[in-house]
Amino acid sequence: MDKYSFERIDTLIEKKRQQMIQVGLAKGLSSEETVTLSKQLDRLLNIHSRRYLLSKNWSTSSAFIVTN
Repeated sequence: MDKYSFERIDTLIEKKRQQMIQVGLAKGLSSEETVTLSKQLDRLLNIHSRRYLLSKNWSTSSAFIVTN
């Protein structure tokens, strides 16, 4: 994984987070759209965590990562 990959995923995470916040404020935290965005954000965060672990040569089996 190169530095660009981490910067790109960080950008995607921040954009998704801001989108989720805006929708949550407008439509409520339990709206279907907010929940969908939250799940998408969770997936991006999991991808970021896995990439980080792999970049450190850590086995994902030795780390606790929650997946859906």
